[in-house]
Amino acid sequence: MIKKLLLFSLLANSFLSFSQEIVKEFDLKLERKRDYFQVINETDKEVILFVNDKERVSSIRFDEKFNVKDSLSAIRPEKKYKEIVGHSQNEHNYFLFWASEDRKEIEAQSFDFEKKETNSIPINLELKKEKIVKELTINNTFYLINSSC
Repeated sequence: MIKKLLLFSLLANSFLSFSQEIVKEFDLKLERKRDYFQVINETDKEVILFVNDKERVSSIRFDEKFNVKDSLSAIRPEKKYKEIVGHSQNEHNYFLFWASEDRKEIEAQSFDFEKKETNSIPINLELKKEKIVKELTINNTFYLINSSC
């Protein structure tokens, strides 16, 4: 009797529980082998989605209701930069930080939505006995934490 009551209550709970609902839907055609990175700007209530493939990095900026505001596209950094390790923001200028596998070379890729410009700045880290431990972004500022070996 207890098993039947428990089974009935679980079934009833599943019918009464709330599920997720679609907030916004848009048509975005993507090829395979693409990476995605998102940045949330709480101040301006917007989300920037960065989509990259072998050749290009596209950024799509959404407002608070997930309507597309605008977009920018840039050439992807060289193949030695394997992944996006962080981001930062300065007003309407967003930076993606790409790193080589050994983390000794970093490229900052900027997306300026006000001027509609993109730019890339290579950063060569002169690490001798240091090793990168962690990359993180706090309050829209990118940090590299390292330690001595």
